Amino acid sequence: KPEKAKICWTGNNRVQNSVGLFLSEWTNPFPAKTIKSIDIIGALSGAQLGVVGIAGGVKKADTASSSLARWDFSELKDGKVADSVGGIILYLSKTSKDAADPVQVNLEGDAALKLDGQWFAGDLSKIANFNPDKPFTTKVSFSLAPLPDGSKDYGLFEAFSYMKCGFRIGVDPRTMNLWLEYYPRPDGKQTILRGKTALETGKAYELSIVFDASGAKLYLNGKIELVQGGTMPLPHKGLFYVGQCSGSGKLNGILRSAELWQGKQCLDKSPPCGIIKKEPDTR
Repeated sequence: KPEKAKICWTGNNRVQNSVGLFLSEWTNPFPAKTIKSIDIIGALSGAQLGVVGIAGGVKKADTASSSLARWDFSELKDGKVADSVGGIILYLSKTSKDAADPVQVNLEGDAALKLDGQWFAGDLSKIANFNPDKPFTTKVSFSLAPLPDGSKDYGLFEAFSYMKCGFRIGVDPRTMNLWLEYYPRPDGKQTILRGKTALETGKAYELSIVFDASGAKLYLNGKIELVQGGTMPLPHKGLFYVGQCSGSGKLNGILRSAELWQGKQCLDKSPPCGIIKKEPDTR
């Protein structure tokens, strides 16, 4: 399904002080198939749907970024969450067999799963065309809830072997700041970075972690949160986890989606790559 539409322009015209345009991006899950037609259907109401334009792109293997996997946590079937791009399944993990399954809830109008100590596991080696030696991006859409007693951290994403390779990211409940741990090349010296923004419970966040030859960049809701020069992390090709950063660090909150991209992306929400929201002239 298309991503939730975002405001890309607002302004005035001769009869209305505030008008705007929405932008919605759709990643074709079957790029090899020919598109013969596109149907755009609005809600069955008195409102009329107007389309200003549709733009399409062609992926280039060497230069363009490409989505390798996307998991929408809108539905849990038999303890599994399906991948809408590459077909890689995430499997639900729990502290015990008797522990409850995640509960389906809404996050900003999107179906999502409320986690309370559960997490999801997958295998990087099964994701076709993923090359940890080339630039890649990991994205997580989530919301935090108050942690129960005894929890060490909020866990968001983990793909690493301790003191060896890969990376993991979580939230420190004492400061509510993001932290990123990874092992850069060539020697794998442990590197821990801390974000500057204090996160709030109950608020939706879009997190993106970018690794390329210049080091690591972390974006929060489209704004740069931290930058670390250097190199990419030593490659981790085994299991990875969504909603976990360590044995005691689980995501207590809501999980909406997670993605893995290969290649560089423009993630800054400032021109010319991102979303612009211009407040209407109220004079």
